Amino acid sequence: MGNKNSILAKYDTYNIFFQSCEKTYKSKNDDIKKSNNTNFVYFTVKNISVMELLNKNIKMYISRITLENEVYEDKLDLTLDETPVTNKIKDKIYYDIKLNTKDGKYVTIRYENMMNKQFRVIYID
Repeated sequence: MGNKNSILAKYDTYNIFFQSCEKTYKSKNDDIKKSNNTNFVYFTVKNISVMELLNKNIKMYISRITLENEVYEDKLDLTLDETPVTNKIKDKIYYDIKLNTKDGKYVTIRYENMMNKQFRVIYID
């Protein structure tokens, strides 16, 4: 995936606020990978399963704080009813649900088992 140690991506901080029904989750990014001037920002959402989110309204807010303290926000507000796409990575099968954000970017919800209480959110900036 290209240059993983980009100077710009290294100093930006991404935050996620995730809400569905009564459950909320907030965290900083786990990892940032850069490829072709695109940041792939990884978050791990815990204590919520994808099964709990299906056919329910979800709200997701992602913010990026730059080294110069500039803040950029992107959001999603939709009912999660997408069909997952199978994705094989390093001999493991993952399921991806790709969603469009308000700013025209993408968020991928990636999971191995929809019953697990943990999944990844990948924000493509």
